[in-house]
Amino acid sequence: MHLRRRMSLFFYDPLKVFHLRIVERAMKALTRYAPDVSYAIMAEDTTHILVPLELHELTTSFTPDFSSVLVDIRTNARQEEDLSFAVFRAESFVLSVDRDIDGLVPLLLNAVLANVGNNKEHPFYLFLVGEKTVGQICDPVLGEELETVRSWVGPLQAFAEPTVQSYGVRLAKKVIEADERVAVLAAAEHALKAFREIGGRKLLVDRVNALRASTYGAISRMIDDKPEANLPADFADRIFRFERIRRRRKPLTVGELEKQLLTNEKERAALLERLGDAKVAATAAKEARRKAKVKPVVDALTVATKKQAALQAEIALLQAQLTPPPPQ
Repeated sequence: MHLRRRMSLFFYDPLKVFHLRIVERAMKALTRYAPDVSYAIMAEDTTHILVPLELHELTTSFTPDFSSVLVDIRTNARQEEDLSFAVFRAESFVLSVDRDIDGLVPLLLNAVLANVGNNKEHPFYLFLVGEKTVGQICDPVLGEELETVRSWVGPLQAFAEPTVQSYGVRLAKKVIEADERVAVLAAAEHALKAFREIGGRKLLVDRVNALRASTYGAISRMIDDKPEANLPADFADRIFRFERIRRRRKPLTVGELEKQLLTNEKERAALLERLGDAKVAATAAKEARRKAKVKPVVDALTVATKKQAALQAEIALLQAQLTPPPPQ
């Protein structure tokens, strides 16, 4: 407030200056919600403001706005939950198509190997894998892996052998599906981010902050505007007192802290045990995934080795037929 206005108030009505200072101090203490405030806190605080507003005849006119805010808090909470679920669902689809491609990569590479004499130095095989192992190609969740297999589609479909061509067709379909899944995930993440930063959540938090501040100021002015009501100097604070109580709760005693510490130690021991079990399970799962990825390669290599042995035996037999018998 302008200094001249402050001075005029001081000279003409010291009581108003006193009340003004009370309001200014209280407004500084009034919580202004951060953009990421939880819906639960907003709903709890709003309810604890709404009830005293309903109970005093001078403040009932403020209740519709706070009731409306409560409805909007629940509505926005559901909307944000739905948007978050859409992200989780899109992530699941991305992981699913990634697993499909991970399973397809070793199969098609084995098919290529079988058609180039199991020669890993063959130019076409080297074009596909470069200096990476199958595991390294499949390790990323799409991303780099998707770009790698995308470059395989055309050459695989142009390969002379029908089996390899069929893998190229299957891979092409999975690449298209992966692109669609990645696009859906990006759109879901963008929608959630926009809702939080410029959309429903941002608008709601701004609205709630503005409503709380304007209501506090309006109720504080009633102290001077309605002298016949004999309102106490902390009339507005009484309506907004719940959140201050929450922020200024009595510190825990030594006994309460020791009890919490003991409980936390027990929980920590249990969590450490669960952590050990989780690490063992994670290691076992990783090994199982590794074996699952390697198994098709091992099986194909076994089949190719048998074919190679049979082919060598057939070659030896044919060579024996061409060799002239020794002179008598």
